[in-house]
Amino acid sequence: MGMSRRMAVAGLAAAATGLARGAAAAGADAPIETLKWDRLLAPGWDPRRDFDALGLERMEDGDPAAERALARLRETWDRAPANPALDGRAVRLWGYMQPVDADRDVIRSFLLVPYFGACVHEPSPPSNQVVWVEPARPFPVAARGTSAVWAAGRLEVRRVETGMGVAGYRLVAADVAPYGGEAS
Repeated sequence: MGMSRRMAVAGLAAAATGLARGAAAAGADAPIETLKWDRLLAPGWDPRRDFDALGLERMEDGDPAAERALARLRETWDRAPANPALDGRAVRLWGYMQPVDADRDVIRSFLLVPYFGACVHEPSPPSNQVVWVEPARPFPVAARGTSAVWAAGRLEVRRVETGMGVAGYRLVAADVAPYGGEAS
């Protein structure tokens, strides 16, 4: 295990831990709700607890125990619980696009992630911080890569496994637009 990989895991865990929890849910007939990534966490889920239990700070690079610990962490994050209160809600969320199904002209599906480079480098975020997005219309490749975008639609609590990571949510028939700053 390289030092940069261990540092990336530590940084990701620290970022996930610092997220605020528990905003009140809007009614089902409410207009589209703009979400922040912390709302996707299940109430009471503490990613730091699992990370601290691994003791990575006591391990050396190349230590087989470190590799096993990272594998355990990956399994835990792939099962990170989604927030059931968001199932079926009309939401809007911005993040970085990681194309999954794309060709030279359009992107048909992608993972929406909270920070640049997620899912391209290991480790990918916890599954409750990854959204599988299926746009209503294919999104032009001109915005390809890890572009920041807004995605809006009906959010489902649904696990989707991809070669880039596990998503805890699915946003179907989503409207996608380039990110242009915070919502008004």
